[in-house]
This record gives sequence, structure tokens and C-alpha cells, in this order.
Amino acid sequence: MCKSNLFFYISMIVSLLWYQSGFATEPISDNANPTSQFISHWKPQVIAAADDERVALAERVFQRLLRAWDSPRLEPGLFVVQSSRGPWAASLVDGNILLSSRALDTCLNFGPQRAEHLLAFILAHELAHQRADDLWQHRFFRDGQIPQDSPMDSQSLVALEQKEAKADYDGLILMSSVGFNPYQIVDRKDFFTEWVESIWHSPCNAMSKLQSPAQKDRALDDACTQAKERALRSRSQLNTVASQSSLYELGVKALVANNFERAQHYFTQYARDFPSRAVLSALGISFLAEAIGIQKDLISQGLLDSVDFYYPLILDAHARLKNPPNTADASSKRAASDQQIKSQQQKIQQLSARAVEYLEKAIKLQPDYRNSYILLANAYLTAGNHFMVRGVIQGRYHPRFGNDRAGSMLLAMTRFLEGEASQALNDMAQLIDNPEITSNNSSTALPPDIINYSLSYNLAALQIYSGAHNESRRTWQALAKKAQSTSNAYLFSLAVVQLQPLSSPKNEAFTRQPTINGLRLGDLKTRDDASHSINELWIEGEPFHVYNYDKGVQFITAIDGRIISAEQQSGPASLGQKLHLGDDASRILKTMGLPDRRIHLISGDYLAYDRYGLGLQVENEVITAWFLL
Repeated sequence: MCKSNLFFYISMIVSLLWYQSGFATEPISDNANPTSQFISHWKPQVIAAADDERVALAERVFQRLLRAWDSPRLEPGLFVVQSSRGPWAASLVDGNILLSSRALDTCLNFGPQRAEHLLAFILAHELAHQRADDLWQHRFFRDGQIPQDSPMDSQSLVALEQKEAKADYDGLILMSSVGFNPYQIVDRKDFFTEWVESIWHSPCNAMSKLQSPAQKDRALDDACTQAKERALRSRSQLNTVASQSSLYELGVKALVANNFERAQHYFTQYARDFPSRAVLSALGISFLAEAIGIQKDLISQGLLDSVDFYYPLILDAHARLKNPPNTADASSKRAASDQQIKSQQQKIQQLSARAVEYLEKAIKLQPDYRNSYILLANAYLTAGNHFMVRGVIQGRYHPRFGNDRAGSMLLAMTRFLEGEASQALNDMAQLIDNPEITSNNSSTALPPDIINYSLSYNLAALQIYSGAHNESRRTWQALAKKAQSTSNAYLFSLAVVQLQPLSSPKNEAFTRQPTINGLRLGDLKTRDDASHSINELWIEGEPFHVYNYDKGVQFITAIDGRIISAEQQSGPASLGQKLHLGDDASRILKTMGLPDRRIHLISGDYLAYDRYGLGLQVENEVITAWFLL
């Protein structure tokens, strides 16, 4: 091999190891063979999730990350492969992602709770490469041949480093938008140190086989220096991004607490720097939920003649159907407050329009995410625009996703807006009695609990509006019976709430209001000696501080030092020795009773208990965090 070609191969290997992935340390085997860039080449080494719990964990993390996949390209697939050459990850030209089994082991070495977050970062990094089309194979493979005449120059290496830094940046945003904790990546020095430096050790040794001793020393020095510099640069960059991603979490917590204005404020600040589908959808939901709340208040006071519909956004234990107010009283109220009613209706229109604005932006980022269309139709329904509801469901949703119960329910609600109350009632009853009437019933935009509860609620609401009060009671009894037969305690409790008056819980779960590390929201954050890090978070020019403790606690404090957010994210902590992180979500209902709200977002399911000032996050029916409201 001539000397020029030797140096080309050395530079190519170093650049490939950098560019392929921040975590890919093993060059794809047989670099001269383009078939290795397709999953068919790797199939003999693929480990099935059914055969390995580690692989099943990787699949769960990957599917969660895909909730925030914003590219119009088809979402990638993940394959874990058996490898003896160390931990690595790689993106293939055919749109798949490879992860070595040793990469899973490396993450799990940091403990099971932290492993999910580390794994999420690695996979999010690869997804960022896929989304940006950063496929190194396009550079090196031309007609199945490696170019022999153009070694990688310094400018190309700089470009590769920039792509890596961008993938780190985008990956951290992606993982945080679906509820993973970015501080698990940047607050512990050992992850980058152990991962990057130990992994680069293998390629450096591999390169030594191709070089003379003098060349070997130079290449080793360059490679290891690059690895250490990347670790330092990444930590500096990612600390900034992680701090700002706290804005999204603050918005989620405010939304769970029904503080819509605060949620909109935080989401807006975050979206200005990181406009993803997750935050745009959350903004749309916050405006829509506020509009629906105003509308329900007008209906309950008899100031708006309409059905008290349930919109499939939030499972609300306080949403109880009641008989319409006395007509005479309602007329007198309307006469006394026409201006107030008009003002409130204008506000509903304005909030609905803002919801439409953000949901359309979310759809533009990812046209194949079906929930966005259901939310968009809800926004038009709240505004009373039945033409646009049909336009979204029949003109956009059905052609793309087919007919399902969620879309059909919205069309049934639209019938009422069109003056066909009896037909709306019949359509809703058919959806409950004959779910197979939809052509794509096996797939739906909404979780089963939400769609089943929403259908029953809206049928009962139409029955009450038409004066069939006994029929509405039978609707709830049927839901309770169905929930009981399927052991769905949560849905059963929601149905029972509608059948009997709400009463105070007989046995309180806690004798005192829960705290985190003995502190509540509004308390002054005092100094302590527990191991923790402090990062700055800037909101509209004002410095806030994010405290992350090794035992899994996070506090965010305002400029005056008072706590505005408190969360238990990991560790052995408990809620009154009754609930622990990692417990099955069914224990929440048994221990604390029915939550006031259950909100489904891209970042997970959230349960709100107003009487305890407490929110819990659930993922895959497991408790993953709790926080103060």
C-alpha cells in the first residue's frame, strides 16, 4: 500500500469514528463493503427484544423518543446487535439505527434508573443524525467504492465535528421533550469521561495495526485529544441546553396545575429557541384547555345554551354532568350580563384561534402524527366552527389515517352544532354499542380510557340536554359495568363519580401535605451540604437557578431564592412510605384515590391531586416522578 493511501485510510478511520456518531466507536465492519450499510447485512447479529430484557428496555426508550419525531421522513427502526468490539451506535444509510449490546451494558453500569436517560441521549443523538440526513455513507460510498484520491482535509473534519455537536444539541432537546431528564447526562462527569475515553481506546488500538510506531503515536495522540476536547465542549454546550429545557418542564407542571397563563408563558419562552412538535402541541393544548374551561363555566351558569360536551384532552374528575339551570334564572342572568357573556365568548374565539395556530404548526412539522388533527378539530369545535371540524376530520384525517372512534365522535358532536341534536345522540350511541362500525377501530388517536370515557360522557350530555335524564344514568352504569369487567379501576371510579355525589375521601393518603426534601413551593431554598450541582436558567433576562441532587431531587428557584419547582426524579425516596418510584401506576389509585386530572402529553401521562398539591408522572404504567403543584 502506498504511503499516500495509508494516510488516507488513517484519516478516514478517524473522521468516520467522529462523524458516524458521538457514541459510535467501532467503524461499521468491512468499510469497503457497502452492503454493511443496510440492515440485511446485520440481521444474523440482531438480538430480539423477546430474548433479552436489555433490548426490550432499548425498544421502550426508542419508541418513547419517536413520539417527538418531527421529520417528514419515515421514522427509523432500531436494531440491537451482538458485538464484542465495545459499545457503539450507528446510523445506516437505509434509515435504521444500530446499537451494540455492549452499549446497553455500559449504560446499565450507571444504575437502572439513570440508564434509561443515558440510553435516551445516545438514541436521540442518532435520531438527530437521521433527521438531519447526516449519513456519512453518502460521502464515502460511490458505486460501492471508497474514493482513493481525496483524503479528509482539516475543513472536512471541522464540518464533521460541527455535525456531531449539532446532533448532541438536537438529541438533548428531543429526549427532554418526551420526559427524559437532560441533567442525567450533563451533571455527572463520569458519563462522558467513561464513555468517550474508554470507547476511543479501542479504535486507537485498532489503528495501531495499520501504522508504523511513529505514525501510531501521532494518530493515538490526535484521536484521544479529539475525544477529550469533544467531551469538554459537549458538557459546556449541553449544560446550557439542559438548563433551558427546564422551561418545558415548568410549562408541563403549570398545565397539570391548570395554570394556563403560566404554562403558555413557559412554553412560549422555550419554543422561541426550540420549536419542536412537542412544545407546539403543548402550547395548543394550553390555549384550548383554557377556552374549554371558560365555555364550561358559561354552560354551567346557564349563560350559554349548549351541550356540556367533554373534549378528549384531560380526564377531569370534577367534570360532573348536571341538570340544566332553571330557565327563568338563566334568562335573568343573561339579561344582567350580556356584555360579560359577549366578552367571554370573544375570549373563547381568541383562545381557540391561538390553539389552531400552534396545532397547525405542529402538523406542519409532523404531518403523520394523528393526535394533532384530533386536537385541531377540538379547537374548531370549541369555537363552534362545524365547517372546519368536518374539513379537518373528513378532508384531512380520514384520507390519511382512516375512520376511527375518535374522529367519528367529533363528527357526532359536530352534528349538534349543525342543529341535528337527535342525530348526534344516535351517532354517539352507535359508537358505544357498535364500535366495529369504524373501519380502523384497532388503531385510534386516543388512549382507550380517554375515548371510552369521552364517548360515555358526551352521550350522557346529549341525553341530559334532550331531557332523557334516566337514560344518561344508564349510560354511566353501562360504563361502570364495562370497566369493572375489565378490572379498569380508574375508569370505574370516573363512572361512579357521575352516578353519586362527590364526597370527601374517608381515608386521607397523607396526614400532612407532601414535601420534597422537607420543602414546599414558595419556601426559601437554604444552603445544604448534600451533593448537588447548580445551573443558571435565564427567563426573559432574569436568572433562575436549577439545583440537581445526586439523590434524584431537582429544585428551581426564582431570583429571590424561593422555590418555584420541586420534583423527585429518581432515587429511593417515597411518598409517606406508600408510593415509590418504579411502582406500578395502579397503586396510585389504591393509595390516593381518584386524581383531579389526568393529562396525556408527548412527555408522558400526568396525574394531578389538588388536595395534596401533588402531581405524578407515569410512563408505561410505572411511576417515574412526582412534583409539587
